[in-house]
Amino acid sequence: MVAYRKPVNDSVFGAFFIEMPQLSAPHRGIDRLLEFAPHVPPIMPFSSLGAGLFAIGALLALGGDGTGLAARPNPALVLWSWDRADDLRFIDARDTGVAFLAATVHVTPSGVIVTPRRNPLQLPPQTTRIAVAHIALDRDAVPGPADRAAVVDALAAIGAKYPGAALQIDFEVPASQRGFLIGVVEAARRRLPDMHLSITALTSWCLNKTWVAQLPVDEIVPMLFRLGPDRDRIRASLVDGGDFRDPRCRASLGVSTDEMPAALPTDRRLYAFTPQRWTAARYAVLRRKIFR
Repeated sequence: MVAYRKPVNDSVFGAFFIEMPQLSAPHRGIDRLLEFAPHVPPIMPFSSLGAGLFAIGALLALGGDGTGLAARPNPALVLWSWDRADDLRFIDARDTGVAFLAATVHVTPSGVIVTPRRNPLQLPPQTTRIAVAHIALDRDAVPGPADRAAVVDALAAIGAKYPGAALQIDFEVPASQRGFLIGVVEAARRRLPDMHLSITALTSWCLNKTWVAQLPVDEIVPMLFRLGPDRDRIRASLVDGGDFRDPRCRASLGVSTDEMPAALPTDRRLYAFTPQRWTAARYAVLRRKIFR
């Protein structure tokens, strides 16, 4: 079963959800569902914003890796905007982009539930935007081909709603479901051959695993926070000149404002998360740390 949730509200700040029945054409159903999502300003395609500060285009060059995927220059800093009513009009769009949660795709034992963004997002003109699809698997779920197809339908619908944007897949997946993750990403690439695909990753995937090389994506973002017992070792390795195996893991890093490392590599794009609401003051502190 595939279920869809839509916000039903008098204002975008007071949304609640109702279940929608299974639809015969899931991707068309998701298209209709996403029409109810709160407004996000028109998407600006990836551009050379911030190129004077970061030589990101060179860092993302993937020549010779066999994927045939084109690299694109990106902003040096990207703020993650989760499902909150964020007013980010204070950012400097010349070097800062925004990766906003577009929808959550929840794989359950009884099927896939898609929930679109519930809250509005305010941005300055010309901001580079990245649509994020958060995919979560229930611990009891045993996803099969139908679930994979439903997830890919959701990704395609998100891409259609936000044309010109990159798409970032934020996957919560246990090791036992690694094959499902790979299958979804491979199918998404076939379905969206021209879209710039990004995926978040556990830092251990990029340090110790070789299977990430199978992922046909343009960017892999290692998450340098909530690392658990290996945190100090991983951070020390990066400070001492160590790096990740896959070259696509070396172009970007994900950090959180509440546990910023003492030092960061200076040659890659930074995605930043905050457990609190973004404010102009919090953004200014982060910029000082990054662009000093």
